[in-house]
Amino acid sequence: ARFFPAHSLLARADNRQGSSRSPLVPHRSPSCCQLPQKCVMRILVAEDDPLLADGLMRALRGAGYEVVTAPTGAAGLQAAREHHPDVVLLDVRLPDADGVEICRQLKNDPTLPDIFVALCSGEARSSNHKVTGLDSGADDYLLKPIQLDELRARVRNLVRLRETTVALRASEQHFRQLVD
Repeated sequence: ARFFPAHSLLARADNRQGSSRSPLVPHRSPSCCQLPQKCVMRILVAEDDPLLADGLMRALRGAGYEVVTAPTGAAGLQAAREHHPDVVLLDVRLPDADGVEICRQLKNDPTLPDIFVALCSGEARSSNHKVTGLDSGADDYLLKPIQLDELRARVRNLVRLRETTVALRASEQHFRQLVD
């Protein structure tokens, strides 16, 4: 992964509530060139319900994100490794896999160091389900059905967390270079 100086990551448009800024930030994806640039944040939606997946895709694209969809756990893992999304919205109950286990695999994949995952469920709604999901490494746990404004707010929050994590990693790397 390529990281950019913290100042380039933090020099962004005002992000106060109500801001209409586009989700553009420097991106570490292989699809971007090697120089720091503004790229659209990429979201992977792993959801087996085609109507729900289409609705999520439309809502997120309408908010300015690039969206990749996958109908199964295996397809979700493959899409994550191919497209290096910034955020994954991962259904807990996929036809071929447990979303919590897919989350563990994503979070433990060294090729995806700064991936943020939100588990989504309409069935696994208990406190124990949420705790298990969050303990697997998930960064958020969304209950279906979810209002679109809440979905967009939670995705914005995950994007901010990712930006901060990348900036911190870049700052640490810069500090180590200065010390060494």
